[in-house]
Amino acid sequence: MQCRWLPPIAHNRTLLAEGHKFPKIPDPSMSTKTFPAALLAAALCAVPQTVLSQGALMQLVAYGAQNLYLKPNSSSVTFDPTAAPCSLGAATPLTNQLAGLGVTFSGNGAIVNQCAGLVPAGAQSGTNYLAVQPVAAGSLEQITFDAPQANALFSLAGVKNVWIDAFLGGTMVVTGSFTFANPGDWTQPILVQAEAFDRLTIRRGESLAPWAIDDLFATPVSVVPEPSTNALLAMGLLCLTLAVKRHRASTNA
Repeated sequence: MQCRWLPPIAHNRTLLAEGHKFPKIPDPSMSTKTFPAALLAAALCAVPQTVLSQGALMQLVAYGAQNLYLKPNSSSVTFDPTAAPCSLGAATPLTNQLAGLGVTFSGNGAIVNQCAGLVPAGAQSGTNYLAVQPVAAGSLEQITFDAPQANALFSLAGVKNVWIDAFLGGTMVVTGSFTFANPGDWTQPILVQAEAFDRLTIRRGESLAPWAIDDLFATPVSVVPEPSTNALLAMGLLCLTLAVKRHRASTNA
């Protein structure tokens, strides 16, 4: 498996409040956080992925490029500003506490404060992240959405080898695996995209040490046509109506 080096990238990233809808253009008034370039260096091996549905993919996204994949109806789960303990053992397992945001969790994850020290770099944003304590090699952390999603973005820490699967109902739509050179740091945002999926599973297999998830962004499948789609549909109907009228006029003549 050949590896390619992703050079260090310094960036400013807009941080969103819990449950905030992602705007088309980031609001300059929102707080930003600059990460040292040294923390953003990563070596990535080629990502084997199996696409099981049309338009599905799984890939890394450049830092700061999340905006390209998100829409006004995208939502975020940053695991803030809920107060969280500095110990994973003192934290309450995360299940349906964030159901109001349209997402539930199952596995062995719990929200902790960065003072827990599980990720040397601290939280990816804010002060909290979701820490996962595997109970056995290959234990899964599952993220379930209450509505089908078109894409999801999130970052991981504490992972060297990780496997990610996306499902719609009981059908797997895309699966992929990543290998990272610096497991202690946060990865670049991982993009999972498909026509529709409602569940993600994440599995880190190399050890039973805790790992972490932060900054989950998700875009639901739109059931309402975009304004441009409505305009094209209206134009098409108008053209069709005119064509029918002309046909009738020529027939009667």
